[in-house]
Amino acid sequence: MAGQATWRFLKYWLATFVLLLAGLMLTNLWLDPLYLYHYENVPRSASGFEREFKPWHYKQLKDPEYVIIGNSRTDYGLDLGHLGEVKGYNFSVPGAGMTELRRMFEHVVDNSQPSTVFLVVENFCDGGVARKPVHLSGHILQDLRSWFYRINYLISSQTLRDGLGALGKKQSAYYDRYGRRLAFMYINDTVSERMERREAARVKINERAAESRRPSTALCRTSSLQQIINTSYDQGIDLKLIINPMHLRYLEIDHQFMLAERKLTELKVHLVKAVADVADRRSLEPVPIFDFQLVNSYTTEYFDYETVEDLRYWSESSHYTKAMGDLMLDWIYASEPQRDAAFAALLTPDTVELHVEKQWQLFLDWRTTNPRVVEEIAEKYQTPYMSRLALAPSGAK
Repeated sequence: MAGQATWRFLKYWLATFVLLLAGLMLTNLWLDPLYLYHYENVPRSASGFEREFKPWHYKQLKDPEYVIIGNSRTDYGLDLGHLGEVKGYNFSVPGAGMTELRRMFEHVVDNSQPSTVFLVVENFCDGGVARKPVHLSGHILQDLRSWFYRINYLISSQTLRDGLGALGKKQSAYYDRYGRRLAFMYINDTVSERMERREAARVKINERAAESRRPSTALCRTSSLQQIINTSYDQGIDLKLIINPMHLRYLEIDHQFMLAERKLTELKVHLVKAVADVADRRSLEPVPIFDFQLVNSYTTEYFDYETVEDLRYWSESSHYTKAMGDLMLDWIYASEPQRDAAFAALLTPDTVELHVEKQWQLFLDWRTTNPRVVEEIAEKYQTPYMSRLALAPSGAK
């Protein structure tokens, strides 16, 4: 008799637990603060969780034609809608480096067969994983892991707290259904406030890099890029490699830590060689490389720490606007005679050496004609260049 009573008690509590768990899961499914289950416009409250919701949103698309894979610059700056009525997705996440971008690419080809993929970054060397991409699929173990985290999200008390916290708050769309961010992340700040925030962050990154920097001759490994290219060849995907533009103010910060020259010259040459090597091994045409990191009227659009009004081509010195992104897409799809050679360049083994030499000289010329910009950055952040100025002979720069 006691055994039967104990069994009834256990069944009662087991049933209660199951009902409570089911209630929690249904409530979290309804609230869904990170939009893992709701495939629609995403509000600002889910910003910072692009690695969570974008993989699942992409899975729901039916055969997208165009896919952008990139970081925070393309997240807002590139708009596939500019190409017309096309089916596509902006699979960009802030802070993504090449190793993570390779996993994102694998997720894309595992779930669809796009005709064109734009791979858009500043540095194609391996590395740069910001967070473990647990929601990305690929092989069977990765698929199981992604579903585990998706189900765990439904039984999490944190999901419930976040969902209840956002309940009743009116929020406008921050990401559209196709993955593009609709507003810049610091929309309520002035240009100068955004600029100070981003440039200060860049200084800290460079300070850490300077402390642990390997020799300037350290190898740039491109195994992730080569895997992406080989898969593109195998799958018949039109892969386009794009080097993001950055304002010269931002590159000046790198230069004051003696990091800019390698990025603007050596790494571009290395990229072209790596792409050509893959093509040669397969007896195929190299995938195109579009370099938008040039010195021109767009990347030198003037602003400083007093600027308040929004700019045409820059949200601040690190991130370009949709207006710039639209020009980039126009250039890619324009015929050769219509392309403005001052705006971008198509890099090839025959042209890259002369190209980087010319652009490096243009950058040095810009520094010479803009000493105020150079010095205000040095003084504001007390960069190593400031120390070199103090040691230089009078009148020397």
